[in-house]
Amino acid sequence: MANHVATAETEIDAPAADVWRALTEPDLIEKYMFGSRVETDWKPGSPITWKGEYEGKAYEDKGELLEVEPERRLKLTHFSPMSGKPDAPEWTPPRVKSRMPGWPSCQRSGSRLGRRAIAER
Repeated sequence: MANHVATAETEIDAPAADVWRALTEPDLIEKYMFGSRVETDWKPGSPITWKGEYEGKAYEDKGELLEVEPERRLKLTHFSPMSGKPDAPEWTPPRVKSRMPGWPSCQRSGSRLGRRAIAER
């Protein structure tokens, strides 16, 4: 399905600093991203990878950090080979958008955080 975009929004009743840590600290990310380890320097334009094992199969998801404003905004792409989609520029990966109190927006593309997603075509 080309150009599929998934969007979800939620409010989190927590201080922005706590939410930021949950989004950027590898030990915390590992708890909600199926045990995957994230690697990045958290600078805009830098690559980001998530490495782990799912149902006995090793995987490495990848993306790029688009915007990083500590405790305010985190926007990135996320591609997973397990999606079955080609890793090609003409394919637009799914995007998940979250809203948190005190944060205008926080976007994580392709995130599997268990939020209700609304598909847009």
